[in-house]
Amino acid sequence: MNQKRSIWATRLFLLALVAVLMFGVTGTAYASDIREGDVVIIGEDEVIDDDLIVGGQRVEIYGTITGDAVLAGQTVIMNGTVEGSLAIGAQVAEVNGEVAGSMYIGAQQVEIGEDAVVGRNFYFGGLSVELEPGSSISRSAYLAGYQAALNGDVTDDVYVGLGSLLVSGSVGGNLIGTVTVDETDDGEWVGFFPGMVPLQETGLRIDDAAEIVGDNLLRLEEVVRDVPTPDLPDQISIEPDRVARSFAANRIRQRTGDFLGLLLVGMLLLAVLPGSIQRMRGFVEAKPFPSLGWGLLAIVLFFVLLPAVIGVLILAAIIGGLVSLGTLVPEILGLGGAALFAVFTVFSFVMSIVSKVVVAYLIGRLILVRMKQSVETFWMKVGALALGLVLYELVRAIPLGIGWVVGMLVTWIGVGAAVFLVREFLSREEMAEVPADTEA
Repeated sequence: MNQKRSIWATRLFLLALVAVLMFGVTGTAYASDIREGDVVIIGEDEVIDDDLIVGGQRVEIYGTITGDAVLAGQTVIMNGTVEGSLAIGAQVAEVNGEVAGSMYIGAQQVEIGEDAVVGRNFYFGGLSVELEPGSSISRSAYLAGYQAALNGDVTDDVYVGLGSLLVSGSVGGNLIGTVTVDETDDGEWVGFFPGMVPLQETGLRIDDAAEIVGDNLLRLEEVVRDVPTPDLPDQISIEPDRVARSFAANRIRQRTGDFLGLLLVGMLLLAVLPGSIQRMRGFVEAKPFPSLGWGLLAIVLFFVLLPAVIGVLILAAIIGGLVSLGTLVPEILGLGGAALFAVFTVFSFVMSIVSKVVVAYLIGRLILVRMKQSVETFWMKVGALALGLVLYELVRAIPLGIGWVVGMLVTWIGVGAAVFLVREFLSREEMAEVPADTEA
């Protein structure tokens, strides 16, 4: 269930990352070759003596790009040669060519073919990535998402943050990172995603044919399910102080950290924006069910519209590049990406922090009022917040999905209160703009 909650945030972050990479890669490419369309194909005999930016439903590269390449589409196939670095943002990406520089991919599903060669580092974020036998990464690999199958060769270190990892190829350095397994994860969430992605067994598997050369060969920072340490080759070592922590211990650590973080941010909000917090608390108290409905609608619309907005930004960059011969591409991507990042950051902050603070403060305040305690001073408000957060974290710690459902409902209600606050603010602005009636 933790994977289900985090996967959308991961994918949205990666989309923003791809936009930033596009800006960085094209920052000096004022005359980049920019192409767009439903289907864009670069043939085997075609040589692009410049940087390349492509946007389309389906993008296929078989030729040679002498500079950097940025490829965005629903399906991206790169079987050619990129003499610079490569950035891909897609639903499905297939790479079976040669990249002289580093490769950055944000996608739902990635296949690195047997003939693929990456001259420097490989960065991946998404649902699934597979390095087929014969593929080669000349430096290090950085992998974040749900699952990875390392059947090819990585010359240096491999850094992972995954839910499932299979290693049957070679790693010339250390294998470092986190493979997290949650005992409440039943795998049902995977059907939420469009398309069929073959799923690996959760956890860590090291094949007998795997070769890992580094001294500190394996470091698992956290395994949150009480399961026996997997059978590993003799040369594999695991840091004993970081492995096989009990589910209860991790749950306590997680909830305690969450409580402290929410309390500190909540105190800051009560000190800096007391009026807004009080208004949102009042909305939740007076309109709990409308708040829940508006919060759910706002979250759904945000996650549905954000990819479309990113697509519009990429399209604007392509059109602006065509009109201005590439000179406006950095400005469009820079300004648009900055605005998009700001909106995403604010909404994520409201959804993950402010919503919990508002609901917890309301619960604590109601309890203190029932106990005939005054909640007028700043420190009494902080006490109400702390009391509400303690109760919230205790409920969130309940297993079997109950705590997750409560957290989800609290998020929806808190976001709905923020929607009411924004609507109230906008209505006041509109009223202020209407001129007062004057007598003739």
